[in-house]
Amino acid sequence: MQFADSTTAEADIVIGCDGIHSAIRNQFVVDKPVFSGQIAYRGVIPISALSSWPFPSYSVAWLAKHRHLLVFPISRNEQLNIVAFVTKPENEVADVKESWTSICDRQEVFNDFAGFDKTAQEVLSLMPEQPSKWRLNDRQPLDRWHYMNGKVILLGDSAHAMLPHLGAGAGQSMEDGWLLGRALSERLSGSTNSHFASLESTAQLYQTVRLPRAQKTQATSRAAGNTYELQTEDMLDKSFEECIPMIAERTRERMKWVWEEDLDAAYVKARDGQGLAPTVAGRGDELNAVNGMEKTTQPVSIEAQ
Repeated sequence: MQFADSTTAEADIVIGCDGIHSAIRNQFVVDKPVFSGQIAYRGVIPISALSSWPFPSYSVAWLAKHRHLLVFPISRNEQLNIVAFVTKPENEVADVKESWTSICDRQEVFNDFAGFDKTAQEVLSLMPEQPSKWRLNDRQPLDRWHYMNGKVILLGDSAHAMLPHLGAGAGQSMEDGWLLGRALSERLSGSTNSHFASLESTAQLYQTVRLPRAQKTQATSRAAGNTYELQTEDMLDKSFEECIPMIAERTRERMKWVWEEDLDAAYVKARDGQGLAPTVAGRGDELNAVNGMEKTTQPVSIEAQ
C-alpha cells in the first residue's frame, strides 16, 4: 500500500474499517455519502441540573412534524444524552458538516424546537451554549464488500454506514468483526470446508452472512427516522393525531430482530450449506443499491488522516 504521505506498508489482508468516508472503499467504489434530509443537535447535561422530571424513565422521546427530541441516561444515570433531530432541505444546511467538532449557537436549537413542552425546553436550555450540530449522512447499499481476491475486505461504516435512528450502527460493526474473525480463524486453522479453500471464498462467506442483515438495518434506520419525524409518504398529509397509531405500530416490533439475532447460528447455517441468506437492497426509495466498481490500478493508495 502507498499512502498520501509517501509511506508504504505491506500486509496479507487489508480490512477497511475506516468509517463512512473510507479511503479503502473509495479505491473500489465510486459513490459519496448521501444526505438524509436531517440534522442533529447534540449535547450532554448532568441529570442533577434538572429541576424536576415527570416521567418514570430518563429515556424519553418527543415527536413532532419535521423534528423529534431524544434523551437517554448515560454515565451510570448521572448524565443525560440529548439528540435533537430536525428535517431540513439540503440548501439550508450547506454549511453543516458531518463532524464531531461542528457547532452552532444554542438559539438555533430553541428556534427549531419552539412549542415543545416545559420539560423539553428545560432540557434544551441546559445544553452547552454552543452544542454540536451534525449533518446526518449514510451510504447507498453496497453489493460487494471484498476485492482483490479477498485481500481487501470492508467492515463497519465503510461497508454499510447508516443513520442513528435504530442505535444499531456500532452493534452492526461489532457483528461484522465477530463473524469476519471467525471466518478468518477457520481459514487459518486449515479447515477443509470448501468456504475456506481460498481467501476470496472466506471473504465471500463473511459477506453472505452479514450483508443482508446490515443492509436491512441501513434501510430500517432511515425508515425509522422518517417515521419519528412523520415524514413517510403516507404521513405527509396527515395530522399528528392521525399519525400516532401508525408510529406505534411501526415502532413496536422494529428492534426485536436487531436484538435477537443468533449470529453464530446464521454463520453455521451458511458455512454448512443449509441455505444462504439472499442479498437484499434498500426498500423503496429509502436506499438505492449501487454496484461496486472495482478499480484495476494497484497498489492501493490511501489518504493518510
